[in-house]
Amino acid sequence: MKNRIFIVIALVLFVSCKNDPLNKEASDIFDLRIIFEIKIKEKDQFQIYYSESLDQKFDNKRSFISEVKPSNDFQFLKFVVPGLNPYLRFDFGSKENQEITIKKITLKYKDRSYDINQTDITKIFESSPWVEIVDEEHAVYKPKKIKDKIDPRLVIKKKYVEEILLILNSKKTKS
Repeated sequence: MKNRIFIVIALVLFVSCKNDPLNKEASDIFDLRIIFEIKIKEKDQFQIYYSESLDQKFDNKRSFISEVKPSNDFQFLKFVVPGLNPYLRFDFGSKENQEITIKKITLKYKDRSYDINQTDITKIFESSPWVEIVDEEHAVYKPKKIKDKIDPRLVIKKKYVEEILLILNSKKTKS
């Protein structure tokens, strides 16, 4: 009887520790971490979509939403997606005419990283028709309404997905 109680307690502790949010960082290393350095002046909601291939459609099952607080300073917005899935779509904002400035996007996997500076964002990401590019050099964007719909998004271009995969799977780090 004592052995059974001990086994039950051990299992409860094991499961509790495994699901402990403090242990999340340890598992993050095997996931793709996407860090945006952004500035936004009104509270809004951003969403990242990921897929395992270009053939797979983006859907809500493979997405994460984050609330963004307003700030006059740049802030970090972090998303963690399972595994190495750099087929990404970034939906930003739902407020018409609200400017968002993206200073940098960093993709991290294990001990490697790939930085996308603001001057390269329009080169690496394709924007939807609901995105107005206010200042390409400084990566300033604004959602716009088309036929009563606001759906601003940036989707990574295929040729850069392949480059990112090579760098994040290699032993060298690109900064």
